[in-house]
Amino acid sequence: MTFTVSRPGPPRRGGPSSGTRQRVGVVYGYNLMDPDTGRVVIDDYVGQTRNLAQRDRQHRGLAAQRDGQVREQPWSDLIVGGPHILEQGWWSNAELDARERYWIGVRRPRQNCRENEHNPARIPIYVQRQLRDARDVAAGRPVRDWSRSSAPFGGEAPPSDRSWLAATRPARTAKRRLHTAARVVVPWVVGVPAVWATLWLVAVLALHQPARVATSNVTSTLIAAAIVYGLARTWWASRTRPKRHNRRRTR
Repeated sequence: MTFTVSRPGPPRRGGPSSGTRQRVGVVYGYNLMDPDTGRVVIDDYVGQTRNLAQRDRQHRGLAAQRDGQVREQPWSDLIVGGPHILEQGWWSNAELDARERYWIGVRRPRQNCRENEHNPARIPIYVQRQLRDARDVAAGRPVRDWSRSSAPFGGEAPPSDRSWLAATRPARTAKRRLHTAARVVVPWVVGVPAVWATLWLVAVLALHQPARVATSNVTSTLIAAAIVYGLARTWWASRTRPKRHNRRRTR
C-alpha cells in the first residue's frame, strides 16, 4: 500500500525548540466512494496519527485499538485506495489536534463527527452504522454488532422525531423509481379503460342505446370513467385502511 503526500498547508508550529514533548505526527485523509452517486468523494474522512500504517489497519478492522478491541469504521467498505497524507510535522499532542481541526475545517469531511459539528453535511455515527448495515444486508454480508465497539449511537443521541431513519434507507436506483412509478400509473392505465368499457356495456345493454351512440362522445365518457375509478379507489382505500383506536387519557 502506498501513501501519497498532498500539498502542505499553511505554516505550522512545532520543532525541537517548543516547550512540550514533540513527535512526528500525520494528518491524513481517506477518499471514499459515495454509494448513492458512485463517485469518489475526496477526503471524506480526516484523521491524525503517529503511525499511519497501523491506523489504517485499525480503521479497516484488521488491528485492535489501544484497549484491545477491534473497531471497524462503518465507512471502511467505501475506502478507495489507501490513506494519503495531508500534512506531516513534528508536533506535540495539542499541536497535532490543532492541525487535524484545521484540515477538518478545510476539507469538510462528511464522516467526521468530532470537531465537525458546524458541517451540515456531517453524517452522525449512528446513521453511518445504519447505512453500513443496509449495505451489508444488500451484499449478503453479516451485520456487525456495533454495541460492542462503543456507545450504541457512537456517543450521539438520535433525534427524538426519528427523522434520521430516512437517511438510513438505501438510495433508490432508477429501477426502483421505475417500479414505484409503475405501481402508480399502471392501475390507472388499466382501471380507467375497464370502467369505460363497463359504462359502454351499461349504455348499450341496459339503456338500449346503439353502440354508435354510446361511443360518439369518447372524451366525456373517459372523464366520467376516470372520476368513477378515482372515487372507487378512494372508497376501497378507506375500507381497507387499518383503524386507529384512540385511548382516552386518564388523569
